[in-house]
Amino acid sequence: MTQVQLDQTRLARLDDIAVAQSTSREAIINEALDSYLNDVSLLHAEVKAGRDSFTNGKAVPNEEVERYFSAKRADLKRMVVRK
Repeated sequence: MTQVQLDQTRLARLDDIAVAQSTSREAIINEALDSYLNDVSLLHAEVKAGRDSFTNGKAVPNEEVERYFSAKRADLKRMVVRK
């Protein structure tokens, strides 16, 4: 078991949500914590995949990315001018 201290503002917000959802503080906290942990786990997995890709030589050089987006911007400008 872990205890968490909440200031009155957070506690009031938590209670408002719990009442609105007809559930308990504990359920709201557990749902929020699960969501946070899932988000952080996904982020870490994506960062690791990116690092692994870079390590394996699958990175795209910055100059190539800049050229690509520069060309896309130029295409968009031409489309806007035509209209």
